[in-house]
Amino acid sequence: VSVLITGAHLTATAAEKPGSNDSRSSIKIERITLPTVRPEADANIRRRYEIEKAAWVWHPDVPAGEETALLFRNEFSLPEARSITIHVSADQRYELTLDDQLISLGPDRGDLAHWSFASYEIQLPAGKHRLEAVVAWIGDHAPFAQLSYRGGFILAAEGDMASQLNTGTEHWKTRRLQGWSFEPGPRPGFVGAKQTIDGSKWFA
Repeated sequence: VSVLITGAHLTATAAEKPGSNDSRSSIKIERITLPTVRPEADANIRRRYEIEKAAWVWHPDVPAGEETALLFRNEFSLPEARSITIHVSADQRYELTLDDQLISLGPDRGDLAHWSFASYEIQLPAGKHRLEAVVAWIGDHAPFAQLSYRGGFILAAEGDMASQLNTGTEHWKTRRLQGWSFEPGPRPGFVGAKQTIDGSKWFA
């Protein structure tokens, strides 16, 4: 079970929340497929995709390998309606929302030499908006098919939006989410562990 809860539900009124003025109905999201950039021999030598211009980020006070869930948030404004293209991935799991609307769950399966990322074209109205990602590192509780390196989150936007939306800039904030725990499921190693969220501790 995976549950996404955002602090905005507790700390902002409807009038104050980015994207709360019924703008969500005018947001259009389409997953897109990028052509393979060759030669593949240049991987990790030259940047081949826009997502490689962003930085992998994590909470500075959470040790690598420690089971945890983090909330990443980026609030931004658009002076006019426009289309943006973003690319996103994480290690091990993420849920990405825009103005409380689910955009993406992932990443798709891959390995360290062929890491997957998802790309989206989004039509956005003018005004304030909020990107949020809940990113979880679940360590040995992950299923066998989950090949990982260490906890991390990455998101990149194309064009002039990169300076506002790319991870590694000061626009992203993060905090640790409490109350996340794991226990062996009915078939540990195949489908992963049972995940439990204690809502009373989520914002502690």
